[in-house]
Amino acid sequence: MESPTNRLKQTRPKRQARGRQLYWRRLILFIAILALLGAGVVVLTGYIHSQGESSLSRQRILDLFKRSDWAAVRDTCDRALENRPLDVFYLGMKGIASFYDAMSMPPSGTRDALLGDSIVSIRKSLVAAGSEGSGIPRAQLEYILAKAYYHSGDSDMDLAATYMMDAEAHGYAAPDIHEYLGMIESSLGNNALAMSEFDKAMATDSSPMLRIAAAGIGMKSGNADKAERLLKEAISATQDAVATEKARLMLAQIYFTQSRWTECEGQLESLLSENPESAEAHFQLGLLYQAKGDSIHARAEWRKAVSIDPMHAGARQKLAERS
Repeated sequence: MESPTNRLKQTRPKRQARGRQLYWRRLILFIAILALLGAGVVVLTGYIHSQGESSLSRQRILDLFKRSDWAAVRDTCDRALENRPLDVFYLGMKGIASFYDAMSMPPSGTRDALLGDSIVSIRKSLVAAGSEGSGIPRAQLEYILAKAYYHSGDSDMDLAATYMMDAEAHGYAAPDIHEYLGMIESSLGNNALAMSEFDKAMATDSSPMLRIAAAGIGMKSGNADKAERLLKEAISATQDAVATEKARLMLAQIYFTQSRWTECEGQLESLLSENPESAEAHFQLGLLYQAKGDSIHARAEWRKAVSIDPMHAGARQKLAERS
């Protein structure tokens, strides 16, 4: 019979081997856990750093936006979009800044390019945002997008109308929404709708220039009486020389069309007393003299128009009609 001492000697190496195996397994597991924890820290640190950079970048963009530094806003957004190409905030802010930058310059290829950039960036932002927020109200993006389409030309007026109506439906309350809708509908040939929108705009805005714009719609739609009233109101309400000149010229056109010669001449003479260098006033006065059969005075007025503005097409054409 085998003694307990002998059995102990035989089993001890087996236990030691199992112990060593268990030790190595635990060591490997511990190292793996440490590795996972280290990777998690790296990922978390990167995420926090990324979020921190994002917050700083957004705040910088907002600060630049308040200063109307449109070029800097666009540049900052472009750098952020290199890492986040579908970030709705950066896309939206770039689109808005591009629009305002375009509006700060006269018509040019650069202006057209900025309007195109505005349209592309805002549309991407709206698509990427879906039903989620972007930090920028969706209605505000639609409003700017509509204005960008309007200023891009007649071929985009239907899209301008769609997005402006969407902006209004989604609660955007800019004071010039109805004025823009009026101009958009006029460009689309919908003069009755255009006048309706201008009436809404004038209910809260009594500015002379708005009344002059509405009068233009009235003239297009054949509502000369309303146009005349609006133009007279504009002249009475403003001391701005440019607005007054525009209103008097439009009134003169209405009176000319209706063969109200005395009133037509009165508006043109009043304008020329205020601004003797108005080439258009001299041109229209020449048309009036021609209509009354006074070709000598007519040609004299057209010569005055050309002397003030050598490129005045209408006056040059009238002078060329007689050899």
